[in-house]
Amino acid sequence: MSVKPDTNKRAKLLLGGLLVWAALATILLFNKTIVSGNETLKKGLAAARRAYLIPARRGTITDSDGRPLVWSETRAWIFLKRPPLSDAEGENARKALSRVFGKLNSQAFSSFPARRPLVENISPDDFRKIPPLLAKFPFLETVSREIRVKRPGILPETLAEIGAVKPENGKLKGVSGLEMERDAELRGRDGMFEVMVDKQGRWIPGTWMEILKPKPGNDLRLPLPGSAPTEDKQSVPKTKKYPKKTRPTACKKTSGGLSFRP
Repeated sequence: MSVKPDTNKRAKLLLGGLLVWAALATILLFNKTIVSGNETLKKGLAAARRAYLIPARRGTITDSDGRPLVWSETRAWIFLKRPPLSDAEGENARKALSRVFGKLNSQAFSSFPARRPLVENISPDDFRKIPPLLAKFPFLETVSREIRVKRPGILPETLAEIGAVKPENGKLKGVSGLEMERDAELRGRDGMFEVMVDKQGRWIPGTWMEILKPKPGNDLRLPLPGSAPTEDKQSVPKTKKYPKKTRPTACKKTSGGLSFRP
């Protein structure tokens, strides 16, 4: 019994349709696998990268001779990010911190989760000592802060004119005097950097990359244009009174800028 031509034609069409469907399914599956893999890779890279701010240096306030009156310095504090996994690990960290910095708040270990610094007020000269400790003890973390330093011996009236600052959202904000009036000018613009981290959250060496360069704040020189100079009343000599006939026709008045007590 022979197969009718129409039956053969339908079989061929059906087989061809199955082949086309299989090819399309293969292409779609391949594309989905590649795209999904790329998305997973992107998510993994994004999760492995951390962005941090680079604080902009707050502007310096100087006297009329350019001598700094108030300036900013960066200090670092070391905290516990989590408790040590064992007493031995905690003891090793204590010894290492004491050996490197010569000071340690041991009570901070037992007071966790209370936020107490293990080592505080670390100067920039010692910043290079911090990364090896963070790599060896991943339960430690560091926080850097900007502090305002005043030159000793400034007159009280000059300090009142300069004003004060307070920390706010990791930055210093002027709350009185010139620090408040010229806050935007002194503050500058923060920068930003990215770094890769491992599963423990530790920085991976060689992955630091600057995204935005910080712009330091502007410096202010006193007295400001349009303002009267601040004088030390004790240092300004009194004008000598002469008899009317012998008084000079022109007398040069002595004026001073910002003064410092000895």
